[in-house]
Amino acid sequence: MGETIGDRLADMQNRHFVGREFELDLFMEYVGQLADRSERILNVFGIAGIGKSELLSRFESLAILSGADSATVDVREALGEPGTLLRLIWEAMPDSEPTGDLTLRECTSSINRQAANRSFVLMLDNFEAVGGADAWLRKAFIPALGSNVLIVIAGRFPLEGPWAHSPSWRKLIVRLPLKELQYEEFCAYLPVWGISDDNDADELWLRTLGHPLSLALVLGDLPGEGTIFRKRIITQDPLGTQIGHWLEEAPDDELRKLLYASAVSRSFHQDLLTEITGKEVPDSLFDRLIGLSFVNRCSRGWELNERVWETLRRTFKERTPETFRVYVKRATKHYYRAVTQDAAGGRSPAWPLAQLLRFTSNPVLRAHLRHSRTSRYYTEPADESHIDEIESYFARRRNNNREWKIRCSDSENIFRFDMPPEHSVLRLEKIDARMLIDLNCGALRIVRAPEGHIAGLFAIVPIQASTLPYLQEAALSASYFRTLSKAEVRAWTSAATDRSIGWFIYAMDAENLENEELRAEIVQCVFELALQGALLVQSPPPLDYYEFSCDGLGFESVPGTEHDGYGMDRAACAYILDTRKEKLPTYLRKMVPELQDEEAVDGAEQETSTSSRMNQTRLQRETAVLSALTPREREVSDLLANGLTNAEIGASLFISEAAVKKHVNAMLSKYHLRNRTELARAVLAGRTDNAE
Repeated sequence: MGETIGDRLADMQNRHFVGREFELDLFMEYVGQLADRSERILNVFGIAGIGKSELLSRFESLAILSGADSATVDVREALGEPGTLLRLIWEAMPDSEPTGDLTLRECTSSINRQAANRSFVLMLDNFEAVGGADAWLRKAFIPALGSNVLIVIAGRFPLEGPWAHSPSWRKLIVRLPLKELQYEEFCAYLPVWGISDDNDADELWLRTLGHPLSLALVLGDLPGEGTIFRKRIITQDPLGTQIGHWLEEAPDDELRKLLYASAVSRSFHQDLLTEITGKEVPDSLFDRLIGLSFVNRCSRGWELNERVWETLRRTFKERTPETFRVYVKRATKHYYRAVTQDAAGGRSPAWPLAQLLRFTSNPVLRAHLRHSRTSRYYTEPADESHIDEIESYFARRRNNNREWKIRCSDSENIFRFDMPPEHSVLRLEKIDARMLIDLNCGALRIVRAPEGHIAGLFAIVPIQASTLPYLQEAALSASYFRTLSKAEVRAWTSAATDRSIGWFIYAMDAENLENEELRAEIVQCVFELALQGALLVQSPPPLDYYEFSCDGLGFESVPGTEHDGYGMDRAACAYILDTRKEKLPTYLRKMVPELQDEEAVDGAEQETSTSSRMNQTRLQRETAVLSALTPREREVSDLLANGLTNAEIGASLFISEAAVKKHVNAMLSKYHLRNRTELARAVLAGRTDNAE
């Protein structure tokens, strides 16, 4: 018999399957070395359209090629009935014979016989529809299977309940969450469709963001080149077609309304949704919301899968624009209030500020945030012990240097940057690792990849008295510091040696700016500095990509700072971002249009005014303390503020520890301070005021 339609279909499916290398390799390891493994269940899960069924189909092909037997069952067809599911498993088995009354023992014994000499793979797809058969599988079916059987369970949700709560079951399960295709995987897929034009590829990537089903819906059966194809890319809304699949999990209006409300903000919690909607959100309804497959736990609440979030948010805005506007206004008010409360209380406002900036009207910043995926990379300070490793990084970057194609977008705009090899190392060449380490101020930071190797270097110099001489002479920073008045330089020079006014971002180099995670690490680092309330200065190469980045993050160019430190035909200049004290609200109003509504801002500020006044009164009281301290009390309090213990203070001043305690208690009593912390804060506040 010649080739069948099924053979041709399988061949086409294999040719159209790309990516998932990690999952495929892991599957093959288990099929080939099952006896050496303790786990017996691979749990594949992800949102609708992410490619679970296609992956299982590929698993089946690989199992057959490796000599294993396999059976695949769509759990939806069982309608939650154990007997029906048993029959489906039997019928899916290779060489199964028709039978009348099928028993559990008959089915499991047949599987175990087939698995006696080789692996047997049982795949259960669409497991979210398992219903009442879940307990039967755990209690009766799976325990009866032999140790040479590998089970793949795929669904929208990870295995929860007894699967996750029982230590014994947990040890049998390997979790395999599926994400969207990475850009490299996506590019490997396009030639199958005859797509070779870079602009077509970029447009397609930025519209589907690697979501497999969305990609398939756009491509359809059209040829991969020409006007017809390009028109389809531009006019299709691939993510929008997915709404129906996602909303299958929220069938009633009450839950759907709350789901749309949750899409207003990037992250949410129950109190925020109550505030946004203007009515109490019942616990039972909120539990249903966070139980959806595309809702994930995050650091301070929950968030929707990014693709779901973008699509639902846009749909909500189009269908009910007035309700959407009211909800956005309430959400921005909530986060603005959180920012001001944190700032007034002396806490870092980084997290609420990052959430607030999601409402920006700046398309460049939206693009930055859209592509700032959770990064597996991490940073650490560099010291003398890292020199050899850093030099190896320099050599590797120079030897492997190539052109970069950097692509990003918000939901409406696409930004493309092509950076030739000679431009991609411009910032790297300005990093003098030994000099920065010798400054002894934590200026040099290593970015490590998940595998442990150096993937980037950040040279971020704190602006303080001890680093001013370096910054006034260094090639990239000198032009900015020449623009400062003598009074500004004198004030900075007279400040405490280790007190930072801000940071000069001298260089931020990465081994590959096409990598979204590395770009996310850069954006995150800059945001962490800016959101502390500080002066940030940088002077990147005079290239479109860096100007794009500066504009997106709210930096402004400084007139009179032009220089040729990069040796290019075009002059570079300095950019600043100042979020200190009262400048933070100005920055926020610039970036978030809803905050230009005075009523909304005034309402949020009024709610924090009492707290702000209390903190201001406390600071004034604490600062006033310093003016009345005796010389000995000032000596003791200064050392206390520097973190010394009573014993260490006594040794430094050549007095007894008991005498130190006496001075500390006298100051607390005399100036109505409650503890050593308030006394230390008063000293530090006095230093700050004197410096200014």
